[in-house]
Amino acid sequence: MTAPKTERLVSLDIFRGLVIVVMTIVNFLSPVHGVPAWLKHRPEALEGYTLADVVFPAFLFIVGVAIPFSLQRRLDRGDSIVSLIGKIIVRSAALVFLGVVTVNHSIYSESASFLTKPLWFLLTMLSVVAIWQVCPSDASPCRKRIHRMIQIGGVICLAVLLCLFRGKDESGQIVWLQSLWWGMLGYIGWAYLVAGLCWLIFRNNTTALAGAMWLMIIFYIADRHGAFAWTGIREAEPFSIGYLFGTNPATVMVGVIVGAMLQSGKARACVLLAFGACLYTAGSLLRPLHGINKTAHTDAYALVAGGICCALFAATYYIVDVRHWKKWGTAVIPIGQNALLAYILPDMMKDVFALFGRDVYWSREAPSGAFSAALLTAVILVIVYLLTRLRVILRF
Repeated sequence: MTAPKTERLVSLDIFRGLVIVVMTIVNFLSPVHGVPAWLKHRPEALEGYTLADVVFPAFLFIVGVAIPFSLQRRLDRGDSIVSLIGKIIVRSAALVFLGVVTVNHSIYSESASFLTKPLWFLLTMLSVVAIWQVCPSDASPCRKRIHRMIQIGGVICLAVLLCLFRGKDESGQIVWLQSLWWGMLGYIGWAYLVAGLCWLIFRNNTTALAGAMWLMIIFYIADRHGAFAWTGIREAEPFSIGYLFGTNPATVMVGVIVGAMLQSGKARACVLLAFGACLYTAGSLLRPLHGINKTAHTDAYALVAGGICCALFAATYYIVDVRHWKKWGTAVIPIGQNALLAYILPDMMKDVFALFGRDVYWSREAPSGAFSAALLTAVILVIVYLLTRLRVILRF
């Protein structure tokens, strides 16, 4: 069965909200000892995956599903291809920037800076909230002026904070922000850039989109076997060709294909489920080549995780948009509509506690540590829910 073509997929908001719930709880559980291994990330040296290892691909998948809808909507409004390319580049750059800022937490030097680490990062994220908070379209002229003033203040504050940043590298040298790696947001930004441009080229031609996805997988395999060694880039982190332009965008392309089928109004839940099963099978067949490894962003990991996400979304789509059983997911819809805020809020909470010399956990040993993680998750989700209902929404 298929749902009628709609302007916005309720199932996508619910699915995104559920992913945020899982992301928040597994992130809070990560430093807690004694919890089941399947709730934590698989150790880097081990092959395989856990529930936690599927969260990041789920975000990539969700980004992909939304691409055909968001870009087509802008085309229908009369936006030019040039303006859309600019929008994709700006959004990607913003995500990469935020990713780089977050990973510099490990090198920030309080002795070389004017601000403590938690204060600098808290003020930086508050500036981000001020800059990228969406002004409601029906806001009064007065509120729009206040919103613009807050944005300008956020830009000035962020610029000052960036000038004040001081870190120390491994040799003890004072350094500015370093692209040690891109962070989760940065990886999403790079993948969105590649997949968004692919959709602009092929639109909803699912055959061409699938071909692009497989080309990305081949690109990763070629990079792992030295095909691009002549560039001198492969070994120079953070510019790893294989996953920046290969497997991560391929996972987004899985979502783009699903979104293209839904946007065309021809998709059926059973087709999406079959597509997910094919991806999982393909990943399992490729598993002996490089294994399933989240840290290495392997080809098998991208396909297996993409297949799982596709199957789970197919079930959500069938329940919500085909059978119209929506009430059960009402509570997570506002959370799904404010994903960026939900992502940065846990670290902001930790920084607030750190300002007063406290830890957000009252214990890091199960079961009390697991209970504290569950409580922290509930607090974050309630805050995101309330702020979204108050229309405090972050969007690039």
